[in-house]
Amino acid sequence: MYFIQPLVVLGSKSTLTMADFWPVARGFEAKRLSERFMSIFEEDLRDKGPKGVSLFKILHHLFYPRFYLSAISETMYYVVALLVPFLIRGISDQLLYRPTESWGHLRIGVWYAIALSFSILMSASLINNKFFHVYLLGTQLRSTVMGTIYTKTLRLSPSYLSSDSNVSEGDSSTPGPDQQSTVVKSSSVGRIMNLMTNDTQRIFEAILFFHTIWIGPIVILAVLGLLMREIGYSGLAATAFM
Repeated sequence: MYFIQPLVVLGSKSTLTMADFWPVARGFEAKRLSERFMSIFEEDLRDKGPKGVSLFKILHHLFYPRFYLSAISETMYYVVALLVPFLIRGISDQLLYRPTESWGHLRIGVWYAIALSFSILMSASLINNKFFHVYLLGTQLRSTVMGTIYTKTLRLSPSYLSSDSNVSEGDSSTPGPDQQSTVVKSSSVGRIMNLMTNDTQRIFEAILFFHTIWIGPIVILAVLGLLMREIGYSGLAATAFM
């Protein structure tokens, strides 16, 4: 909170202006992101036609470095997490030997303990690094979509956004063609606001755990293989209740 405290104190004394806020990083400016998005979109539309344009491919082209960095961090996190049970088993095996009988086993146990501590630290660092990248990626995606929707809204006809002749709420009769057109126009502002707030927030939330779609089954199969290696086909019973 130390970095926000001066701004709070300044806001309590006078009205804040845009000059009082910190500048947004160039990679997170909604205007710049939407312009890059629209340039790639228009290029694909010109070369491939309407049916050849893919929103996923455009976003991938814009943000693939951070996307793959987060994927690598999460993959390494699960690899390290799968090593932890083996390290714990190694420590428990070394405890069966008395230090007076064999100092070699004691040294091996110490190395197992050091490796376990290092693995736990690595796991915490990797998962935090993963969330760091996906949070930034989600923010960029949300800013891109919000900026693009806002730019498109500015190009709409004022009559489309008109809400002067709205249908009264108390009228339960079926609206005619003119009334239906008015309802569509008057509700368009609400739909646009919904797109810029709720729908863009869902994009941000979805990207946080996007990699679980593909890495989840791999981890399940790896754990199942380790269980079957240790306890045989009894490991299938535990997987069946998942």
